[in-house]
Amino acid sequence: MKTDKPRSHVVLTRLTILIFIMLVLLTFLSRTIAVSMRPTVNTALPRAASLTESIDLIGIATYSAMQKIASTGAFKVEEVFVAQYIHVLEGTPLCKVDVSEYLLQNKRYGLSILQLQNQLDDYEGTKTMREELRLQLEILLEEQRLYNENYPSDGIITAPCAGILSQLFIETGQALYAGQSICEILPSHATAEVVFALAPDEAMHYQEKDSVTLMYSEEMDVNGLQRLMPVSRDATISQKRFDVDRQHYLYYASIESAQIFKGQEISVRLTQTTPMHDTVVPLSAVHEDAQGRLFVYVLKHRDGLWGNENYVQQLYIEAIAQNNLNMAIDNRLMGAHEEIVTSASEFLTNGQIVRVVEP
Repeated sequence: MKTDKPRSHVVLTRLTILIFIMLVLLTFLSRTIAVSMRPTVNTALPRAASLTESIDLIGIATYSAMQKIASTGAFKVEEVFVAQYIHVLEGTPLCKVDVSEYLLQNKRYGLSILQLQNQLDDYEGTKTMREELRLQLEILLEEQRLYNENYPSDGIITAPCAGILSQLFIETGQALYAGQSICEILPSHATAEVVFALAPDEAMHYQEKDSVTLMYSEEMDVNGLQRLMPVSRDATISQKRFDVDRQHYLYYASIESAQIFKGQEISVRLTQTTPMHDTVVPLSAVHEDAQGRLFVYVLKHRDGLWGNENYVQQLYIEAIAQNNLNMAIDNRLMGAHEEIVTSASEFLTNGQIVRVVEP
């Protein structure tokens, strides 16, 4: 019997140790499970920064110095020598027209002038009547001169200046009337303008002399082949005016040395940069409650059942400015070096314990 007591004591001791170890393991396992079940969050410190906001829209290219060529009389187009968008030099033949009517009319002028000259040479009447005949002859000669200036004697209509043939309105066999447009030439020295519109609430941020970015396609030489390539150019707003009929502001951005044509659609990007703000947070950190108030979750620390634990606290904020990525907020309610939650693995509530993902 004496030998059983020590043995029982040993068994009891071992059993106690085993139970203790199991409790420790269960406690550790419970803590691990509890921690792993907590929602994970990413955090960041607010920073001082300025906000940049961009607006993308479409503008239309135009030229104030566009040279228009019109028919000076009633012609029939016999042949067209050019194509739209080619470069022409001053004097380049554009088309050939039938000038038979011009030649016939010129003969009529010549016959009328000859008749008046003969009358004037043979006239023996009063000085007043003779002066009247002389005046009629001068008028007829001036009409013939003007007629010859406006009509191409050889039937060839030429370019009055060098530039890009941006519009061509005629084709072979077409009948033209006096004043009808033949083509439009963009002079080589011309400056393009891109016109775009903004609503009044947006227009208050953009003024004359502000910079814009214009994006379009331009023909370039690539390994000996002409290809359309994307181009981005900086331009300056040269004019801003209010369109009363449409109730919006029209902007004109000037750009030089650009291969763009009248009526071409141009992508326009307007960029606005705010002054420096003390507290800027990502938009992903900002939430809105049922009353429409904005708030962020601030990361807090405390002693918990399993040691130090992290939890979130709801903090209402006031927005000062924002763009599509960040928001500048009033920092009076936020303590120095407080981390804010930028993302979470699940929906959070005020005071909820969380697990921080280390960066």
